[in-house]
Amino acid sequence: MSSRSSSSISSKSSSSSCSSSSIVVVVAIIVVVVVVVVVVVVVVVVVVVVVVVVVVVVVVVVVVVVVVEEVVVVVVFVVVVVVVVVVVVVVVVVVVVVVVEVVVVVVVVIVVVVVVVVVVVVVVVVKVEVEVVVWECGSGVVVAVAVAAAAAAAVAVAAAAAAAVAAAVALVVVVVVV
Repeated sequence: MSSRSSSSISSKSSSSSCSSSSIVVVVAIIVVVVVVVVVVVVVVVVVVVVVVVVVVVVVVVVVVVVVVEEVVVVVVFVVVVVVVVVVVVVVVVVVVVVVVEVVVVVVVVIVVVVVVVVVVVVVVVVKVEVEVVVWECGSGVVVAVAVAAAAAAAVAVAAAAAAAVAAAVALVVVVVVV
C-alpha cells in the first residue's frame, strides 16, 4: 500500500502537470504581503509624524501664550490671573503629552500585532502553496520559492524595524520638546 502511494507521488511529481501558474501564485502572494506590510508601515510613520507635529505646534502655542501673559504681568493684579492660566495651560499640556504618548505607544503595539499577524498568515499560506508546488512540480522549485520567501521576510523585518525606529524617534522628540 505504501509502495503504491509512493509510486503515485513520484509519478505525480515527475508528470507534466507542473504549471508555472503554481509558482506565480506563490510569488504573487509573497509580493502582495510585502506590499501590505510596507503600506502599513508607511501609514504608521505618517501617523507618528502627524502626532509629533501636533505636539510641537501645541507646545509652541503654549509658549507664545505664556510669554505674552508674562509681558502683561506688569500689572500687579493680573499676576494671579496669569498664574492660574499658566497652571491650567501646564495641566492641559501635561494631559496632551500623556495622551499623545499613549497614542504613540498604542500605534506601536498595533503595528507589532499587525506585523506578527501578517507574518503568521504568510507562513501558513506560503507553506500550503509550497506544498502544492512541490506536489505538482517536484522539490526542485522549492529553492526558488524559499529565496523569494526569505526576501519577503527580510523586507517585512526591515519594515517593522523602520516602524519601531520612527515610533522611538517620535517619543524622544515629544519628551525633548516638552
